Amino acid sequence: MKKAESGLFVSVDYTGTLDNGEVFDSSEGRQPMEIQMGSGTVIPGF
Repeated sequence: MKKAESGLFVSVDYTGTLDNGEVFDSSEGRQPMEIQMGSGTVIPGF
């Protein structure tokens, strides 16, 4: 598997949850989110 490095595009399956476990967003049943590593386009901690 290739290492995800800054500048590369990656596809990510995700489920976002609140502290109480409630799901607020998910890629389940949809296309994965595509992001460019190091571009700063996702929230901190993702």
